[in-house]
Amino acid sequence: MKIYLSSHRIKDIISEIAQQLNVRPEVDCDEATLVLSKSIGFGIIKGISFPFGLALLMIKCE
Repeated sequence: MKIYLSSHRIKDIISEIAQQLNVRPEVDCDEATLVLSKSIGFGIIKGISFPFGLALLMIKCE
């Protein structure tokens, strides 16, 4: 499976991944999370934006 990204902002990246995987993201302030369903696989994708310009994308999937 290939996922195509066109943005560098973490919330947009999570939204693009969610749209392509057909799942709903959970957004809270500067943090966004995707919980993958059994049909896709097991795992979590989480992104956090920090106020000083750094962002972190964490992927834990099986």
